[in-house]
Amino acid sequence: MKHSILYFISLLVLCLFSCGGGDDELDGVIVSSERIEIIDLPILAAEGGERQVEVNANCAWTINVPTTDNWLSITPTSGTNKQTITIKCVENNSNITRISKVSISGEQRYSEFKVIQNPSEKVIITISNFSLNGLTSSSVDYTFSLTPVSDDITSCGVCYSTTNNNPNLDDNVSLGTRNNNIVQGTVSSLTANTTYYFRAFVTNSSGTYYSLVQEIATENNVPGRDDNQPPS
Repeated sequence: MKHSILYFISLLVLCLFSCGGGDDELDGVIVSSERIEIIDLPILAAEGGERQVEVNANCAWTINVPTTDNWLSITPTSGTNKQTITIKCVENNSNITRISKVSISGEQRYSEFKVIQNPSEKVIITISNFSLNGLTSSSVDYTFSLTPVSDDITSCGVCYSTTNNNPNLDDNVSLGTRNNNIVQGTVSSLTANTTYYFRAFVTNSSGTYYSLVQEIATENNVPGRDDNQPPS
């Protein structure tokens, strides 16, 4: 009986030593000793830029950014053990928080971490229904609508040019009158029988926003009709 007990204890000790070191195995499932974690992951600003964070690992690892999240990039995307990575994002002009689920994995360890970018606080103006009416040889009326209506709108109207087919505030400008979300105005002193390019614009504290370009050609100057002068 005494020999049987000693034999059993010897087998138990042998089993314990045979299980020590490296990866553990429980019921046939390998429990990896790999460790991968991200230290102090920041929330990124709406204006974009770069942030550096640390990968704390004891193994080789690979990072995979979802292909649909083209606003985000991470370098390097692979490394070994502890290493600093750079997270870079482009500006977020929307009012929606961006969230990307990025994977980081070793040979036997897989996990995900979230990269979050704040939404923009800018009030982005959308211009619609831009139209030019009442065209003569020297003038044209315009109207358009804008959304949303914000308290920080500083100017609105149209910019126009005979040479720049994508006019901006550096070209000719005619300020309009705004009533809620409708802007109206008249451009005078145009040249007869001339092609013009027009764009509506709205400026607020976030910047200047433009409509698509409209092209018009003024009428010929007919004496007696446009100038109230008798024909020669």
